[in-house]
This record gives sequence, structure tokens and C-alpha cells, in this order.
Amino acid sequence: MSNENIIGEIEKILIKYRQGLTINQIMEYANLSRGTIKTYLDEMVKLGRVHEESYNQNTKVFFLNGVGKYQHQVQMGNDGILFIDVMTDPWKKPFIRIKYRDKEDKGAVFIGSEEDVDKLVEALNKAKPQLKSYEEATKKLEMVTS
Repeated sequence: MSNENIIGEIEKILIKYRQGLTINQIMEYANLSRGTIKTYLDEMVKLGRVHEESYNQNTKVFFLNGVGKYQHQVQMGNDGILFIDVMTDPWKKPFIRIKYRDKEDKGAVFIGSEEDVDKLVEALNKAKPQLKSYEEATKKLEMVTS
């Protein structure tokens, strides 16, 4: 199995088990040796693709970045969830991914700096009060065209 395939397999397993897994659990699901799993997890931690949390002296649980302390979720009515993940790209540059999901992923936005986050928040704050007036305008238009 190539390096990329091993990393992909570990990521798929960690996506499936969002509560996090120990090295032994990942070994069992991936059918790979402890040394292989440990080597790849260490590298994935350095790249920021995975983070680990210690629960006692000998237990470390691994999570795909974007899960646990690096993920925020916003329930969007009854339709879906907005996932806001802080991640690190393969070049160790942090970014924020905002992804919408209902029954399937609908798309994502990637934001690479705090300045860009501020711009997005400012734009959302400007758009927020316009929701009600837009709704009223569309109702008036429906009444006129009916």
C-alpha cells in the first residue's frame, strides 16, 4: 500500500469513527501493524491533519482535524448542519473550512487568514438585517404577480 493510500485509509477510519480511536483500534480497522500506524499518525499530527488527546498516562485518542476541539457545528433549521473546521493544509498553513451538509455535502468555503474571517463576519452582519426586508419584498412581488 502506498503512503498516500495508508494516509487515506487512516483518514477514512477516523471520519467513520468521529469519537476518536486509539492506535490499537486503528490497527484493527486498517489491518496494519502498530509501527506503521504510529509512524503515519505521528506524521499526520505534524502536518495538522490529525490531533491527539491524552486521556490517561497510557491512552491517546486520535481525531481527524476538524473533529473535537477543532470543529464547530451550527444547526441550520431542520435542513442541515454548517461545519466550521480549523485545519492545516499539507504545507502546515492553517485555514478554516466552512462546509454545509444535509443528506450530502453541498460545498465548502476555505478561509486562510484572520483578516478574511473578519471580512466574512462583516459581510454576514451586513446581510443579516436584509433577510427580513428581502422576505417582505418577495411576498409583495408574489401578491402583485398572483
